[in-house]
Amino acid sequence: MRSYAQNMEDLFLYRLFGKQDTGFYIDIGAHDPDEFSVTKLFYTKGWSGINVEPVLASFKKLEAKRTRDINIHAAVSDTDSFIYFYEISENDSFTKFNPSALSSMDQDTVIATCNTFGLSYDIVRVKSHTLRSICDKYCNDIAIDFLKIDVEGHEPAVLQGGDFSKYRPKVLVVESTVPNSHPFETGNPQDYGLWHHFEPFLDANGYEFAHFDGLNRFYLAKEHLALKPLCSVPVGWADGVNLPALQTAQETLHSLKQTLAKEKDSKAAITAQRDALKERNAELETQKQALAKEKGDLEAKNAAFADNTKNALTMTYEYILQLKEKAHADAMVITVLRSLYTEAQHQWRKAPFKSLLRTLRSRRKPLHLPPQTSFDETPWDILLSDMENALRHFSPTFKSMRQPPPRPPKAAIRLAPETFCNFTYAKKSQFDALVAQYEEKLAAKVKKSSTSIKRYQDLLVFAFVLQNLKPGAKILEVGGGISRLCKYLANDYECWNIDPYKGAGNGPTKVPDDGYTITRDTMGNFTKELPDNYFDLVFSISVMEHLPDRSKAVRGVCDDINRVLKSGGYSLHAIDYWCSPPKTTMCRFIKEIEKIQGKLYTPLSAVTAGETDDDHWTMSEEEYNKTWLRTTKQTYADFGRPSSANLLWQKN
Repeated sequence: MRSYAQNMEDLFLYRLFGKQDTGFYIDIGAHDPDEFSVTKLFYTKGWSGINVEPVLASFKKLEAKRTRDINIHAAVSDTDSFIYFYEISENDSFTKFNPSALSSMDQDTVIATCNTFGLSYDIVRVKSHTLRSICDKYCNDIAIDFLKIDVEGHEPAVLQGGDFSKYRPKVLVVESTVPNSHPFETGNPQDYGLWHHFEPFLDANGYEFAHFDGLNRFYLAKEHLALKPLCSVPVGWADGVNLPALQTAQETLHSLKQTLAKEKDSKAAITAQRDALKERNAELETQKQALAKEKGDLEAKNAAFADNTKNALTMTYEYILQLKEKAHADAMVITVLRSLYTEAQHQWRKAPFKSLLRTLRSRRKPLHLPPQTSFDETPWDILLSDMENALRHFSPTFKSMRQPPPRPPKAAIRLAPETFCNFTYAKKSQFDALVAQYEEKLAAKVKKSSTSIKRYQDLLVFAFVLQNLKPGAKILEVGGGISRLCKYLANDYECWNIDPYKGAGNGPTKVPDDGYTITRDTMGNFTKELPDNYFDLVFSISVMEHLPDRSKAVRGVCDDINRVLKSGGYSLHAIDYWCSPPKTTMCRFIKEIEKIQGKLYTPLSAVTAGETDDDHWTMSEEEYNKTWLRTTKQTYADFGRPSSANLLWQKN
């Protein structure tokens, strides 16, 4: 059994009260809820009591940890008043225990303690209560099991302030030696004893001495002398004292020594790494200096080259002026001028050419070149324009070497419900426009010549949502699995996904966590998890072609979709089908589209029109072989060219 007290007082008391599940104690000079605590063993057993402590920092610890106890910030003496208390300051160099435990109301005692241990103290004014007033306030009708007093020499005054005729603790534990003394040094403990000052008082109040442990004296109330036989021997092995603790401490010390040795080895390794890094840093510094020198040499060569180029351009320009009256220029001049033109492009924005430009501009008039407005605005444009004009003057076949201007962006595509019949089947022109307009937003780089149908379908549905639904609208995806669209739309829309997550059709079994609501079920089961008349849009991508080829199954899914749609809500479905002219293979859902209850924007005739449209987009053979062949086990020619039918209706 572990002792928390300074001198195993708690184990001695446990011998007397260990069979009690509950009890009540009073601790005068409690000091700390854990360190040197006579009451912690009993508190952990379920007891409670009163703790009195004048040191504010120690009192706050008691308040925090002893929530069942009554904690009082005060001193205890023989009067109810304010007194001066001599509080020893905490000191990091004093590691035996918290030195504030040695604080006292006796200044001489505190001065002696500070001189012994090299400590300092502060004088504070604190409230003082008597033991009688504390018991009157908190202990009426409460049986006190034991009272412990440890106040560094002020014990007699504490006892004098008690009313032992009214309040009778069964056991008193009183520190009874001069503070910081060693009672056995002289061979006579009485030389350092304080009990002579209070023992007659206790005897007169019906308390009998029972045991002395070298620091404290234990007294029994005369009505509880039946406990005295238990006080005849000191605490020892029979009390469950953990004597092997010394062995444990030695093992801990050995472990700490091993840890320290490892830390030293680690420090040596770190030192070696540091030295290696220093050497590497010195090497890098040398390389840096060499690179700086090389950079300076290159800059000097570049400046010289620029000067040479400037001189060559000037001389060539002078030569061009001399040849102006001739019918044609020498072929060598044209070659040199072309070379210099290329070099001028390479040396873009370099300062040495600015002065050359000024020279060229000053001589612009003999060549009849168009005047420029400002030298500082576009100096290189002016230079290159001059040279191009000169080349055109002497070489009719000259073509500008500048980059052509970028092509204007394609017009934005518009997916209004009223014109959605134009999107009933996938078209090449639409694919280009969707990619240009939405690929960056959807974070999908798309090439129509080698892409899956789902990419086209993703772009189509994504564009429809952004163009026709306001932020905050409610969207349900049917059979989305690990939804590619919901995770992008969930930031601006309330997104749901209904999928059983059972792995059907190579589908997923793991439920994602991408910020949208999941319903683990199948459309057509009319699950109550999906509220009626709730959604602004219900959509699916490559799902409806997997429905059973039965009209009843298709109608059940469509009726369930219309159930959850708001009035005026849209239902959009991108469905795989394949073209093998002159026949188009379509699933039951497409064939039953004319029976939909609602406003249909994409009739069946619009789907079949794609068979003869040159703009009809179908999956490439390369992509088919990569993604579909292992499932269909048929060649591209035998199976047919996959495409997408896109069906839209609106609930009445």
